[in-house]
Amino acid sequence: MLLRQIGILIKSYRSTFSQALPDPPPRTEEDRKPAAPMRSSGMRLLALSTATRDYARRVDNGTLATARDRDLAPLIEAMGPWIWTWQRALRLTDQRPWRARPDADERIERSIVARTMMQDIDTWERAVARLDRLTAEARLLELPAPEPLPVPDKVQDAIARRREAARKRISRRRGQDDAGSDGPAPAPPEPEGPARR
Repeated sequence: MLLRQIGILIKSYRSTFSQALPDPPPRTEEDRKPAAPMRSSGMRLLALSTATRDYARRVDNGTLATARDRDLAPLIEAMGPWIWTWQRALRLTDQRPWRARPDADERIERSIVARTMMQDIDTWERAVARLDRLTAEARLLELPAPEPLPVPDKVQDAIARRREAARKRISRRRGQDDAGSDGPAPAPPEPEGPARR
């Protein structure tokens, strides 16, 4: 008996609201795009292209260093920690900031930048070297040290392999120089006595 009454209520509910609501408008291309994820504050996350554009503008205008944490938080959140770190590596090496294309799929843009950051070992190596110099200068001047640059593990391994290969090349060259092959001839000794003019 109770189940029958619930069934009747559901039918009347459906018929009442199906008549009251008009048909939804046809879906557009914009409607088919997935909605941006919600942040804990209830606001939507920035799109990756918007975050990278705003970041690039701050770098170009020279306002990134003076920006408040709460102004940068949406950019960091939209880019994610690794893209934010990659942007910092680019800034340390005086390169232009990376910008996502506004008309491209965000997943594709993220995979492109992930591949780029894993392959561009030179940028990471120069960024780490520059950060080491800045840290040494800060220590000398008794200023706060800059934050460390978290380098991905694969990139750290590639940098270590490069440095080891460079050490081996240098030691081979030194070995060849010591053996007397392929090295420059020693300069002749200076004649002793008063210099002639």
